[in-house]
Amino acid sequence: MAKSLKRERSKNLTDETIKKIVELLDGWSGKLTWKKLIVEIELHFRTTYTRQTLSGHARV
Repeated sequence: MAKSLKRERSKNLTDETIKKIVELLDGWSGKLTWKKLIVEIELHFRTTYTRQTLSGHARV
């Protein structure tokens, strides 16, 4: 029986994190997709969020 790989849960989105993501979006140039945004967030904040999590916040 194969072991399942358990993915570590991302940190909750705080007001400060949302503010930083909005600043990232404000400075965005070029084509914007959810996938590209998620990659940039991972590069800047060393954590990942799903499209569903991000889109659940009106400011994002």
